[in-house]
Amino acid sequence: MLAGRVPATIVCEDQDAVAFMDLRQFHPGHALVIPRAHVGDIRDADEETAVAHPRRIGDGLLAIYPRSPDHPDRATLESWGARIREALP
Repeated sequence: MLAGRVPATIVCEDQDAVAFMDLRQFHPGHALVIPRAHVGDIRDADEETAVAHPRRIGDGLLAIYPRSPDHPDRATLESWGARIREALP
């Protein structure tokens, strides 16, 4: 995506990071922010992308999302991205 080989709806970017629309968002307007440079010296790809989410049996977390998220089409993502860009200072 950063290299331009994959389509992305860029919301905001600078020399350090890029914010783009999440392809699997549950809520319209959800964006992801990633650094432009690799951070740390982690060699295992699973560790590189892992985010700790402490869970326990019966915690009800998935009750928030009763179904899989919709996958908006490119035009919808572009529309939401434009609205966010317009709202930025």
